[in-house]
Amino acid sequence: MEKPTVFYVFDALCGWCYGFGHVIQKFEENYRGQVQTEVLSGGMVTGSRIGPISNMADYIRQTAPRLTEITGVKFGEAYFSEIIDKGTYISNSEPPAIAFSILKEQAADKPVTLAHSLQKLQFVEGHDFNEV
Repeated sequence: MEKPTVFYVFDALCGWCYGFGHVIQKFEENYRGQVQTEVLSGGMVTGSRIGPISNMADYIRQTAPRLTEITGVKFGEAYFSEIIDKGTYISNSEPPAIAFSILKEQAADKPVTLAHSLQKLQFVEGHDFNEV
């Protein structure tokens, strides 16, 4: 019998997706073997939306505490000091989407873990996805 497929669409730059990451990880753990999980990287920041993080910095600073309150995820100091406060980071969903696609080929059995790990690179460690 064919397993049902659950599609999880995320974007590595989306704070709310980061906040939801532990929920989808728990879902995958609880239903492993019963459902197939397909993870797709969306394109939240593409085309005319690509630009310096400074354009969204005030919104992010206002939203982050609420996101933490609702979801329990923490943002690392490096995210604020290296990404938000500097303001020069260019938000673009394409580089992390490409990285996710490549990594997913290498570890096809762990797409949810890979997605959440990518998000942690930015939101906890302050990694710039535009740097190789």
